[in-house]
Amino acid sequence: MSVRRIAFVALIYMSFSISIIFSNKLVLTTFKFPSYLLLALIQTLFTFILIQTLCSYRIRSDDFTEVPIKILPLSIFSAVDIVMGIAGTGSLSLPLFTALRRISNVLIMVGEYLLLGTKRSIPIYLSVIVMVIGAVIAAIGDITFDPIGYTYILINNISTTGKALLTKSRLRDYDFSSVELLYFNSLLMLPILFILVYVQCDFTEIIQFEHWLDPLFLLYFMFSCCSAVALNYTLVQCTQYTSALTTSILGVIKNILVTYGGMFVGGDYVYTTLNFTGLTVSTIGAVLYVVYNYKSTQSKSLPTKSRTLIGPLT
Repeated sequence: MSVRRIAFVALIYMSFSISIIFSNKLVLTTFKFPSYLLLALIQTLFTFILIQTLCSYRIRSDDFTEVPIKILPLSIFSAVDIVMGIAGTGSLSLPLFTALRRISNVLIMVGEYLLLGTKRSIPIYLSVIVMVIGAVIAAIGDITFDPIGYTYILINNISTTGKALLTKSRLRDYDFSSVELLYFNSLLMLPILFILVYVQCDFTEIIQFEHWLDPLFLLYFMFSCCSAVALNYTLVQCTQYTSALTTSILGVIKNILVTYGGMFVGGDYVYTTLNFTGLTVSTIGAVLYVVYNYKSTQSKSLPTKSRTLIGPLT
């Protein structure tokens, strides 16, 4: 893939990452939609239907019997990831949510080293540690501590790590295309999410939800679903052509906007000096990672005259 194509995919990924976080926040917090599980199910169903409608000709069906064995572990992690991500968005303020999500980068970095053999320079390791230290400081300064919300984020970080590493390995080892992986993953996620919705959801509360006929709510709701499709596709593309950690860090960079813009969305951010300082330290760590990763990429590309925008998998 060319440098321009990688840059375009990265830009689209970050754009839809931002839009889905804000739209999910508005749906769950501002409009108080009663079920994050149903929202996760609808987003996944929307993704599956759209791929089935527009891209079915790009899906191989001759060896479908082997697909569940190859994809099911990824689907389980993906189902947990989307559910906990949406639940965390609704439970915590966006600045704190984004800071705590950066802890997943350390887990991914360790997983890449142990499972994929990826090694990185000391400055890159240190920049990721700065991100995590900032997140810890922000959490200490959080006077609205919600143990359930923090639990959601902890599980979300673990599931994000598993999802990122499994996506990379499935694309590398089983020769799936981005569209095929997204299609089969969505297909296998649906039964898991259907069961969770059936067991956990209060359907009376959902049916009686007061904003079903509100045009603004419907706009945010549909935008959330559309963003989910684009986000999932570009996420797989980024992971396929870069590293799992780099894809995660791209998400961190877009979260710079979410961190500070999110202070004014949802109405649930409470400022404290310690919390704001932690958020800023974590953001500085994200910027340092980009700088060090770019320098590392440039030094590795000089001998072969090959230029890549994002750090290669070594």
